[in-house]
Amino acid sequence: MKKFEFIVAALALVAGVMFCSCVKDDTDMLPLHDQHQIDFTASSDAEWLNVTRADEEEEPQVMILEMEGDEDLEQPLYLHITCEDRKEPTAEELGMEATRGTMTTTENFAQKFGTGGFGLFAYVYKGEWNDGRTSDYIHDQRVRYHDNTTKWHIHNYEESVLNPSNYYYWPGKNYNIRFFAYAPYRAGYSGHILNIPANGNVYTGAPTIEFKLSDTNKNVFDFCIAQTDQIQGDHNQTLNLNFKHALTAIDFVADASMPAGTITNIKFFNIRSRDEIDLEKQEWKSKYSDSIRNVGFMPNKKVVLSGGKEQAITGDKDSTTYFLIPHTLREDAYFQVNFTPAGGSTSYLKANLSGVKWEMGKHYTYKISPTSSSTEYKFDFEYLSDDKYSTLTDDNLTSNYKGAFKKWYITSTRGTVTFSDGQTVSNPVGWDVKFSTDNGKTWSTTVPEMFLKFNTSHTGGVRTAIGTNVRPIKGVYYQVNSTTVDPNADPFKGVTAVSGIVDLSKPTESSKRNTANCYIINRPGKYKLPLVYGNAIKDNGDNTSSYNPNNGANNALTTFLDHNDQAITSPFIANNANKEVPTDAVLVYSDEPDLVTNVKLSTATESILGNDVKFIEFEVPEDFITIGNAIIAVRDANKDIMWSWHIWVTDYTSTTTDVKGYNNVTYSLMDQCLGYCPGKRVGWPERSVMVRFTQRESGKTKTFTFDQSGKVIETRTANQPYYQWGRKDPMLAFCCATIATGTSNSDKPCYYSESKYNYKAEANRTSGVTIGKAIQTPYIFYGRSEDNRDWCSNTKCLNRWDATITTTFGSNVWETETKNIVVKTIYDPSPVGFCVPTKNAYAKVIEQDANLSLDKNYDPFGSGMISVMGLKFCTTGDRRRTTGVAWYAVGHTQGSYWTATPRFQTYNTCANWILLEEKLDENNKIVKEIAMSPLSMSSGFVVKSMKEK
Repeated sequence: MKKFEFIVAALALVAGVMFCSCVKDDTDMLPLHDQHQIDFTASSDAEWLNVTRADEEEEPQVMILEMEGDEDLEQPLYLHITCEDRKEPTAEELGMEATRGTMTTTENFAQKFGTGGFGLFAYVYKGEWNDGRTSDYIHDQRVRYHDNTTKWHIHNYEESVLNPSNYYYWPGKNYNIRFFAYAPYRAGYSGHILNIPANGNVYTGAPTIEFKLSDTNKNVFDFCIAQTDQIQGDHNQTLNLNFKHALTAIDFVADASMPAGTITNIKFFNIRSRDEIDLEKQEWKSKYSDSIRNVGFMPNKKVVLSGGKEQAITGDKDSTTYFLIPHTLREDAYFQVNFTPAGGSTSYLKANLSGVKWEMGKHYTYKISPTSSSTEYKFDFEYLSDDKYSTLTDDNLTSNYKGAFKKWYITSTRGTVTFSDGQTVSNPVGWDVKFSTDNGKTWSTTVPEMFLKFNTSHTGGVRTAIGTNVRPIKGVYYQVNSTTVDPNADPFKGVTAVSGIVDLSKPTESSKRNTANCYIINRPGKYKLPLVYGNAIKDNGDNTSSYNPNNGANNALTTFLDHNDQAITSPFIANNANKEVPTDAVLVYSDEPDLVTNVKLSTATESILGNDVKFIEFEVPEDFITIGNAIIAVRDANKDIMWSWHIWVTDYTSTTTDVKGYNNVTYSLMDQCLGYCPGKRVGWPERSVMVRFTQRESGKTKTFTFDQSGKVIETRTANQPYYQWGRKDPMLAFCCATIATGTSNSDKPCYYSESKYNYKAEANRTSGVTIGKAIQTPYIFYGRSEDNRDWCSNTKCLNRWDATITTTFGSNVWETETKNIVVKTIYDPSPVGFCVPTKNAYAKVIEQDANLSLDKNYDPFGSGMISVMGLKFCTTGDRRRTTGVAWYAVGHTQGSYWTATPRFQTYNTCANWILLEEKLDENNKIVKEIAMSPLSMSSGFVVKSMKEK
């Protein structure tokens, strides 16, 4: 005898089958000259035929029957028969292992039927198919799955060893062939699958199989059948064997509004227990209409109902789904449930099922419920305003291009049940969400990019709070003075993300650990940095001089101060004097949307200098990376900021230009200012998303439109943040929209994580704030009145940016008072390896008035670049010392830059700075000037850092 071999590849329901089967050694009848083995794929043209109404918005098919029982039952119960789109409860949801009684799907076909196999019939004949054809080619052969070969193989009744040398082949072009199949194979189910002729006999005409239920339904299984059309014998290609569900599937469920109690039995009475199915017509023949039986599903078992949630009722062996013979139920058919309410006696409740139809391949839910209506559904949407709930409309869901958090409340319930104790409970009804980005033409469960997160499903309830973050719109770059998109304007085009989480203080294994208050990011990805004060760790060591310089001068700090104005005695923030533990991390604000996200405190620690140190972690998303600035911080248990860091995302790679100072000392200054952002022409295109909510049981839908308005194309001048002298944190930049005149200055957009972190200025203060207060508030500019010029109330702190400063410098700017180096401190705002420059770095620069070159073409967006000695300075104005508002216009012809050197004045509260400007002299002629002079430490100027020496 020849053999068939089956190979199975998963498709819709089952799997693909490649086989060779048993055949007579009659080569005259079946020529084998082509030697093409027969192979199959098997699939299903439909899953269980639930009513799918999500798109059609139709009501589900529901039949409600009152259950008659004992008169002393306090509350009537009803049986809801529903054919609906219902997911089978998972094993995890039921708190049990998956067992028999589960539905057959593509994914579990091999697991369910692989060992027992399925039965196969094949007919080979000349001419057309008719009822006289016989199954003598393959007759009821078992096809089994083998894990070691990942194939399906045909077996004789007792065969256990494969014999792949005996294959079956396509019979050739002179013959036709037709296949029929059923699953599972009858062996092991002899009490259910009947009337198949024994081996050696055959069917004349298409196979018919008798199916019989047992009284307890113990061997419950999903019976499936398949057939093919007539196929030419030289087809020689893979065929699809299409299985269908032959039975009716039924689940039993207790409604969430059921009172607490116990179910001890569920049973059908007078239902058909035996029938015959035609595998060709794929229909039941109603041959044994008088063969009836009572079928119970919970012998010696009880289900305790806790109430408050929908609960699956499991039966024998914890089966979750039951399979019965399709038919129209008799007049005397009924359903019975034995229910004992908590504290009460058992009632035997019956529902008459006369005329109820069980259709082949359909999945029904029998739900026991105390409500008699399936239409008492609430599906309401509200928003809260002034402590009042109002109906939600599209108008409540709009946002601008910056994005917003939207919150609303959904009530999704059915019916109300009042228990004997007076408690009222509504039955929660779940809901699901779909989205459309093409005005309703197509719908998807994929959350659109417009939303950061969105609950796409819920179990329902009363006024469930739902919220979503509408993302800021990503800007589109345009050509200068044009509405044409510039594909080359994106500075990060083609830049790939870093792998893993990069430690910014130690970027590579071979790197020495160095910390700072500012870190430069050139690529998207995930990053972290240790909780260390400023530059308190340098080249793997404790950089004591940065926070404890032992400076004995009367006007200098001996030890630097933390956020509580306590002395810092360790590099590590967790070792503060008050022993306050860092508890969380937060984005304070950024000047570009979604620039830095997922800011958090690490759970793990690393050993640094013998201390277990935590990190602050964050991400620069690949989708939103652009040049910009962000401040991140770590907080204590009171949500007070303990320390913060400046994250500068840029394409600048720390290049420098050398200049000569007094006595020909060489200094290397950064080619860009701290936090510099080039000018750009950008727009934010509007967008809209339709969101459709569908209530699961009722099929009710509510559709809302989230509209996010765009912004007209805007031209931003080049900009960078400003610094108050001696503070480590940048103050928000200005931008100018009208380049030609240098007017219309305004704060750059600020994207904060909490409303209190929105950048602000406290103007004309009559007193300063402490260093600790400034550390806690990196988002506040502290302006001082004209006569009080330092933002800081500490009187001995002139060494904030240079640890070894012992005195202020007077009017003799260079010569004997010149200090050639700067000893960087933990308050220095510069990145690793850089510091605020000494005034001597500009000694030769200020002598170059005649050689100044004002080059607005350097940046076409009007930054007003001044070039001198190879250095480029942006004339981006400054923040006024009293109010924090713009003093000189961005894009005009003036820029102000700090040095680390304090300058003697009446109040000892000024510092040296350089001023670059183009102005009119007394003869109304344009002159270019660069100078150094003192000004209030509360002013907001730019920092152009130099390399540490």
